[in-house]
Amino acid sequence: MARLLISGGGLCTTWRIGSTNRMLTNKHCFSTQAAVSGSEMQFNYQCATCGGANPGAGTKVSGATLYQVSSGGSSQLDYALFSVNNFTAIQGFGTLYLATTATSNGTRIYIPGHGDGTAKRLSIYEDTQNGPTCAVRNANYNTWNISYSCDTSGGNSGSPVLNASHRVLALHHLGGCPSNQGAKAHLIYNEIASLIANG
Repeated sequence: MARLLISGGGLCTTWRIGSTNRMLTNKHCFSTQAAVSGSEMQFNYQCATCGGANPGAGTKVSGATLYQVSSGGSSQLDYALFSVNNFTAIQGFGTLYLATTATSNGTRIYIPGHGDGTAKRLSIYEDTQNGPTCAVRNANYNTWNISYSCDTSGGNSGSPVLNASHRVLALHHLGGCPSNQGAKAHLIYNEIASLIANG
């Protein structure tokens, strides 16, 4: 998981996908080789304690190669697959894997990310601390997306939507009422399987 500082301005979230040098974020965060090359990823940009206000500098790497972007608009699969320079510096931070089958309504979820460009936060509850836990509201919101009401904010674009087994069910990319939306991970997997090591 990393804070993504986009070339030319803007913030998103990105994360390691699979065991090789591959990263995933939204196409609407960046979609060109020039933007990838000019961007920076900050791993371990988080506070030492939950609710803290003093994040460390993290481990910074730059974007290397853009491998693939989704077709269609930002309401569809909306992904960008890329690599980073100095991969060995971030290998110790772990990785995530895509679910390869569809999820179902009611599946419990959580969303880690860098909303508003802040230090890493976990969205676990739908509204207030100790309120209802986040869950999939509609596993087939439309052809490309699932929906949920887990709290997110600008900068969470590109965050993984994870189930209790820590598999990525969706790639968060649309926030709003009444539902937030994430692109279905199994459909993304179908398009990039040959480019990743999904475990």
